[in-house]
Parts: sequence; C-alpha cells; structure tokens
Amino acid sequence: VNRFSCDYTSARGTVRFGQIVSTKMASDPEHMGLERSFLEALTKVDGFSVEAGLLRLRQGKDTLVEFSR
Repeated sequence: VNRFSCDYTSARGTVRFGQIVSTKMASDPEHMGLERSFLEALTKVDGFSVEAGLLRLRQGKDTLVEFSR
C-alpha cells in the first residue's frame, strides 16, 4: 500500500534494518494489516538466507518473511 525505506547493515548472513519510514496512504483493512505485519517483522529480522531462489528473512532460526522470484 505504502512506500517505505530504511537503512540496513549486512555481513556474513546477518542483516539489521534501521528505523523504517513510510508514506501514510490508506487501503482496505486486510492490506493495511498485511503491510503492518510485514513492517513489524522487519524490525525483528537479524539474519537471512538465499536458497533455491528463495530469500528468507529470519529472527534466529525462525523465518519471518519469505520472497520468491
């Protein structure tokens, strides 16, 4: 729904996202909830992996967000 940006640091399979800023556009509750969950997950991410075309953002051993091509 919104555009967002943040700084990040990454080294040897770790990643940390800085403060997230976003636009303030509104949409239906379902999409707004999904966006809110995604942005909240980014604040918890401390690592990542890339396997078989999937990017997984993790907190410890738990996958929080997964992207595919």
